Amino acid sequence: MIAYNTRQISKIMTLPQQLHEDQINIKQENRRFVYARH
Repeated sequence: MIAYNTRQISKIMTLPQQLHEDQINIKQENRRFVYARH
């Protein structure tokens, strides 16, 4: 899992900062959606 996260971070580092922020926003929205289902 740590290795996977490291690879993801390496990919993110090569992308524009805005895209990285968009991915964080998507993760937060997904988290809210999961909580809403409980």
